[in-house]
Order: sequence, then C-alpha cells, then structure tokens
Amino acid sequence: ISFSAREIASLGVRLSLDGPKRTAIDALSLSDFEFSHIRKLTDAHIAGDESIHQQIKNDALYANYIARQAKDIAAMERDEQHVLPVNADYSSISGLSNELVQKLQKVKPRNIAQAGRIEGMTPAGLMLIVAWVKRQKFDRTGS
Repeated sequence: ISFSAREIASLGVRLSLDGPKRTAIDALSLSDFEFSHIRKLTDAHIAGDESIHQQIKNDALYANYIARQAKDIAAMERDEQHVLPVNADYSSISGLSNELVQKLQKVKPRNIAQAGRIEGMTPAGLMLIVAWVKRQKFDRTGS
C-alpha cells in the first residue's frame, strides 16, 4: 500500500505536497501519521490489536535511526581495520594540533577506532591520520 504526499497531507499530516509516494510503513514513520490514517486512505483490512499497531508505529519511527546506527557500526568496523604503526611519528602529520600529537604519542592507538576515542580527537584529525597512513603504505609499496 502506498500513498501520495497529497493524500497524506490531506489528512492534516505535516508533509510537503510535492514529496514522493510513501509506503504505509514509510508514512507511519511520520510523527503525526497513525494507523487510523491508513484506514481513511484505503479499504484494506488492518488486522491486529492496538498494541501491535503501536509496535509497528514505533518500529517505523525508529527505522531511520537504526539504519544510521548500522552505518555507524560499519564505519567503526572499517576504522578498526585501519591499523596504525606502533612507532608512528604523529608529529610528522601536518595539520594535527600539538595537543593531539602528544595524546597520540602517549596512547599509541592500534587503529583509527582507538584514535577516535582519544579525548579531543576530531573527525578532521582522524581524516589526517587516515590519509597519512595511506601515504605511508603507498610510499612503502611504490604503487
């Protein structure tokens, strides 16, 4: 079952009229769209009691957050694969603050994920480290 943005908005749901069609589950992810709206827009019989409907509504509401967390977990797993040299000279990484250089040399993180957990580490700092590691591998292999 899918509905146009105009159909959904006609029920008083805050939504751009020019938006794409949405499945019933996608529509339920809107905070002010309920199962009663599905009944108003379709003749389909919706089985289940109110507790099941509420669980489906909750699942729809949080599906985007869960998907984002899955992406974050995948990114963290990738970061753990970026192994950092034990004897890394972080002072040679242009752009890192002296504070971060000192913290990195003290902590000696084994991978980017661990480096990311250092207090004061920024996404920009992590990107500098990743780029530096990639350059080191490139320089050593001559590729």
